[in-house]
Amino acid sequence: MRINWSVTLRFLSLSILTLAHQSMASTQFDFSGFGTMGLATTDSKQFGYRNDMSLNDGVDYHKADFSQVSNIGVQLHYKVTDDLDVVGQFIYRKQDENDLDGVTQLAFAKYRVTPKIDIRVGRTAIDVFHFSDVRDIGIAYPWVVLPNEVYGLIPNRHLDGADVIYRSRINKVAFSSKLFWGETKSDFSSSTFDPIDFSPLTGIKLELAQQHWLVSARYTKTKAQNTSAGLGQFITALPSFSQFISGIGALAKQIDFTNKDIIYKSIYGQYNWDHFELSGEWVHIDSGALPLEEIDNAFVNLSYQNKNHTFYVSYSLVESDGYKFSETVVEPELVQQVIFGIEEVVNTFRHNQSTTSLGWRWDVTETTALKIQWQNVNI
Repeated sequence: MRINWSVTLRFLSLSILTLAHQSMASTQFDFSGFGTMGLATTDSKQFGYRNDMSLNDGVDYHKADFSQVSNIGVQLHYKVTDDLDVVGQFIYRKQDENDLDGVTQLAFAKYRVTPKIDIRVGRTAIDVFHFSDVRDIGIAYPWVVLPNEVYGLIPNRHLDGADVIYRSRINKVAFSSKLFWGETKSDFSSSTFDPIDFSPLTGIKLELAQQHWLVSARYTKTKAQNTSAGLGQFITALPSFSQFISGIGALAKQIDFTNKDIIYKSIYGQYNWDHFELSGEWVHIDSGALPLEEIDNAFVNLSYQNKNHTFYVSYSLVESDGYKFSETVVEPELVQQVIFGIEEVVNTFRHNQSTTSLGWRWDVTETTALKIQWQNVNI
């Protein structure tokens, strides 16, 4: 029997994008700044709210929290030649590491080989899902937060490596493709900085677009090089209970992320007509590790724009098979806490929930937007 819990979340966010340009040798150097000041609260007495799984803490019942949504950033762009550009982007938000590496979102050089082909080398935004490259730039999308069921499970922000981008036109349809490879890391929620390294990471993106519609597909494959220290300690301790739980050694290896492949697939679509926009994305995540097996994520959104005001309704979900411990146990009363721990660890990513959101965005100026969003979450 599945129990549904209804959680109501209310958000108020002010997204500000300011642009300032400095001139160096005929405006070869551009500087821009952006930021989001956001407030989140919830009326659930049982569940808190986290924007994504890199955050250690969430917002609790009737508490006001600015850290879930707020950030500030700057971007630097230097045009070395007509074909060579250098870009740097630095974002501060609630995170465990605030050193130069931690705040550096982008740091790459782009070379235009031909009018149709670009090569970028360095740190680029990870392009696993459609909005991955702008997830921290609130003015770039209508919502206060990106759909949590899709984007909240993947805290990766950047890729250290290279990509090749190809652009062309087929009659009136614009076609683009991207091949990318490199390495990345994610810091999942913990009391300290405890990242998992993913290398190598390779992927491809294909996109078709016309005046009123856009369709894109992505396929990404990577390998986890380690398990977080906290999870590693738990896994190391499991074989010591082999006298009570048969096969617990094999189960520990299944839980471990080390040297396990992870695959992400996504399809995004968008259609515009009159003042309306319909968009949606489907994502499938699978891996060789038990906690991250066969997870489906999706969202659909309908927006209506009237001059500077956008009203939207969206529905998002994540579905997976919840894990229930089924190994043979001798004297279960002695290892009940171990069994609970195994179920909790394996179900870390195996969420089953859906969210209905209603929101309003007001573009006060070309660089400032006010957004309010109400969410109802069923778990």
